[in-house]
Amino acid sequence: MRTHPYLKTLALALPLAVAANGCILVPEIEKRVVELAIGHSVVVPFVASGTTNFTDEAKTIDVTGKVDLKTIFSDNDLSADKVTAVKLAGVAYRVTRAQALRTITGGTVEILRGSNPSPPTPTGAPPTSGYTPLVTAFNASAAATTDWITVPLDGAGVTAIDLLLGALLAEAKGGAVVTNKYLSYRVYGVSAPTGVGTDFTWEFKLSLTIVGSFETDIVN
Repeated sequence: MRTHPYLKTLALALPLAVAANGCILVPEIEKRVVELAIGHSVVVPFVASGTTNFTDEAKTIDVTGKVDLKTIFSDNDLSADKVTAVKLAGVAYRVTRAQALRTITGGTVEILRGSNPSPPTPTGAPPTSGYTPLVTAFNASAAATTDWITVPLDGAGVTAIDLLLGALLAEAKGGAVVTNKYLSYRVYGVSAPTGVGTDFTWEFKLSLTIVGSFETDIVN
């Protein structure tokens, strides 16, 4: 396993130590296991449309294509057997194309995990049959583009995503292939002002935390 660059820099910066009497001391190099938490994110774009209430069509993604654990592990010098957890760290949104005066209240994101890459488009008011709430009761202004803004999460949705991520981690370690790997998202809420069609674009980002360990040389 390769030593991480910042640890190599530390080792090169301290090749020798000088004692108080002027004698040169050769530092000891020992191997230690270091815990490492790295981040990864999945971004899903949406176009908001509607009149009084807006409803975005459900987006469906193949999570294995968005969360390629083997590549992430390789890029960060981690082996799958040294990774202890992959979990959802948070959800945020940003407005990428604004609409003057537009606001959203009671915004909700629901998710559906399954094996079908093209599930039926959900209809009707929430909660939608089969879907699990992930984000609930957030309010947003779409009157200007924004940076990422975090939103409150529902525990049921967090659990559902963590279970999927856990299955993907087990697969990366040589376990069973995950078949119900598709995740559908539905976004909706109450849009104002009324009488004017909703028309703006935004993105939702799911941030993940991947925790693992690696062995490296430490100057003692």
